[in-house]
This record gives sequence, C-alpha cells and structure tokens, in this order.
Amino acid sequence: MKTNKVLVLGGTSESLELATRLAEKGFQVLVSRATGVPQDEPSLTGVIYRHGILGQADLEILVRNENIYAIIDCTHPYAAEISQNAYNTAKNLDLSLLVYDRPGLDPNSSDVCWAEDHSQGAVLAFAVEGVIFLSVGSKNIQIYVDKAGEKACLLVARVLPGPVFRKKCLDAGLKKNQIIQARGPFTVTENIKHLQEVKAKCIVTKDSGEAGGVPAKLEAARKLGLKVIMVRRPPRPGELKFSSIEDLVEGVDLIL
Repeated sequence: MKTNKVLVLGGTSESLELATRLAEKGFQVLVSRATGVPQDEPSLTGVIYRHGILGQADLEILVRNENIYAIIDCTHPYAAEISQNAYNTAKNLDLSLLVYDRPGLDPNSSDVCWAEDHSQGAVLAFAVEGVIFLSVGSKNIQIYVDKAGEKACLLVARVLPGPVFRKKCLDAGLKKNQIIQARGPFTVTENIKHLQEVKAKCIVTKDSGEAGGVPAKLEAARKLGLKVIMVRRPPRPGELKFSSIEDLVEGVDLIL
C-alpha cells in the first residue's frame, strides 16, 4: 500500500532540517541516526527517531516493517557504507532513493593538497616536518598511527567528546595528551586556538562542507601558514541527487 512515510538516514544537521520541512508538508518521517551521542532532536508531529547502526539486512527489515515509501540519504559525505546500503535497499525493494549531496570545495581547488583516501593523506602529512593535526574522525585515526611509526608522537587528533571516541584514539596508540575532545563546527578563532596550542604545522581534514566547519578550518590554516591536506569524498551512489534541502523537499513531493 502506498504511504507518505519516508526514511531519512543521517545524524547531520541537515537531516533534522529536512525532517522538519517534510513534517511541515504533512509527511510521516522516520529519522534513523547511527550515533548514540545525545543531540538536539526537535519534537515534531509526524517525526519519530531511531538510533543505532544499520547493516544491509537490518535496513531492509526496517523499511519493510515501517512501510517506507522512499529513502532519503542525508548522511555525512564520508558515510560510504550506509550510503551503499541505502542504494542497495532501494534497488532491492524497488523504492525511490533521494540523496542529499552537501556542497563541498571545488575538487580542482589549489588551496589544499588533495588526498584520494586516508592512506594517501597520511603519506602526504608525514612529508611535512612537525606536528600533524588530525580532524578526520576517530574511526580513521588508526590509519595515521600505523603510517606514522616512530613519528606517532607528532599526531594530535581532535575528536568528538565521549569515552567511545577517546577509547578509539587510545586503542589506536595515541596518548592522552594527543587527544582534543570537543564538538564542532568550530569558529576560526577556536581552530586557531587548538592549532596553536599543539604547535601544528599541518592539518588533515575532510571535505565536509560548511556544515562540517571546513571554511573556518581553511581560514585558520591560512592565517597560521599551515599546509592543509584534504581527503576527497568517496563516491556516492544514487541517481536523484540534490545540493539543497529545498530542492530535495520538492523532489520528495514529486515522487510521492
């Protein structure tokens, strides 16, 4: 039976904005967020939330049980696994998949040194003499520690608050004084403070767009004369892609 219930995948700020806009238009919205970290979630008529990581099979079961008519991938640009799972689920169940492509940097920008993945990012980082500031997410820290070898002492990672993220850094081999825990996005001033405190010479980050605080990181790095290594986004599957929430809401309207 056709419904107007949609599944929004994502723990991003845009996913909450999207849920709000869809609810205002009368859609039933299930927001699925992988993170268990407490975040503001507006209480809205027609919007419910679930939390926890979804594998391929779990996602298909959820979609069937909730009688979902369309899936919206509004996850972080680097959440490659869930994006692929969303694409596969939509294909397997013959559902519409709409993808929010958060605007990022010009892929040809010469303001940064581009790395194809974290392994290359680590190689490029260790070509720089001095402290390397990692703003790449806790799950990627191990790659940099492994590449660092004896130079692991030169790494400083800024990750989200909470014992889970701290443990990932410690398990990867970082010391307590190599971990900064704080929630972004950060202002230019805050970035400069963190970078100066550790005497960073290089910053490694991801093309997470304005919502991910990238412009402020770049401005801070420019003011301090630091090299910026930017890890490119992984490819994202899907045919219906939108670069604005407004256009995405209109897209949902059209298919429903």
